Amino acid sequence: MVNRFIVLGLLLNILLNLAHPVTPTIIYDSGLGNYMFGVAYASIAIGQLISSWFWGKVASKYGDLNVICLGLIVYCLGQYGFYLGKTEIALIIVRMFSGIGAGAFMVSTISYLARISGENKGKNLTLYTAITVFASTMGYLLGGILGDVNVKLVFNLQVLGIVITLILIKLFLVDVKKKKAYVPQSDSENQSIVLGKRTIVLNAIVIFTLIASTCYDQSFNYYLKDVVGFSPSGNGFLKAFVGVAAFVVASMFSKFQKRKNENKYLSIFYLSCMFLVVALALPTKKIVFMVINTAFFITNGLILPLLQVFYMDNSKRGNYSEISGIFNGCKSFGMIIGALVAGYGYELVTVLPFLISGVGYLVCYIFLKILKKEVSHECL
Repeated sequence: MVNRFIVLGLLLNILLNLAHPVTPTIIYDSGLGNYMFGVAYASIAIGQLISSWFWGKVASKYGDLNVICLGLIVYCLGQYGFYLGKTEIALIIVRMFSGIGAGAFMVSTISYLARISGENKGKNLTLYTAITVFASTMGYLLGGILGDVNVKLVFNLQVLGIVITLILIKLFLVDVKKKKAYVPQSDSENQSIVLGKRTIVLNAIVIFTLIASTCYDQSFNYYLKDVVGFSPSGNGFLKAFVGVAAFVVASMFSKFQKRKNENKYLSIFYLSCMFLVVALALPTKKIVFMVINTAFFITNGLILPLLQVFYMDNSKRGNYSEISGIFNGCKSFGMIIGALVAGYGYELVTVLPFLISGVGYLVCYIFLKILKKEVSHECL
């Protein structure tokens, strides 16, 4: 079941990233300014934010696979709307619509994979994230090649491919029944207080993680062009190279990754990312920049799957769908803040988003230590 889901996930993530390279063309052909790139990205993130909790509730009642399929249908409609939309308001609405559909997919895939993985949850989430990175790279490259031929062709192939994948999901995957978590009646009041404190810290870690990674991600392409001097083809080569490298390392990491050590791994990776992203802001040669960036991209790519497992384990609730919904909502909120900070920060000083990103990773490390101390007090 896990292998079938991962193969279908690989196909879906290639398809979902197929239209990204032609997004600038759509906006340019609509006669809109460059500011719409950031607005379009934020609109998708807002769609995910407002819908994640809702999708978690729906998935807990009707099943993860049904929500995945419904979300992909909504996403397809949003994509066609994006291709046809010509005004600023229209593009914002359809991008939010796509974000709502993507939110359903993201919430339920995490929940479904965690549910069918059992004790291998951490390893499978790490492997799935690695495959997602690889598939995203392949989708981006394929979409760029097809976009040079015909932009409409990209959207038609994307929607057709998603519809075929929906059929395959229904044929080869089965929803898993949910087990209700048992909470002793005498401990429920005390536990709710503990969960309240812990949840605040957990959510803060997720939000600051996405602020940090989005600050890097949203300013990186501009930095490559303006400061490092990479051409568009060089940019594409670098993305492809680091994508494959991240896939290989994450796949290897998932083989020896030990459960219940997520706090230790995350602490190491947060500190590593902090130093690496700050190093990217320093003047250096292109080859050195590529090495540092590859190391950062790989390390950063290992954080999210570990954080997903860590979040689920420390939430102490039995409903993966609802937990995944809250987790994805926090991610979306962090993405919105990170995108805005990156945009305004880059306008002030080109390296400022990298420095802010480093501060974000440091904050996550500090929150991890606070959470560890909180858990230690509970065990006493």
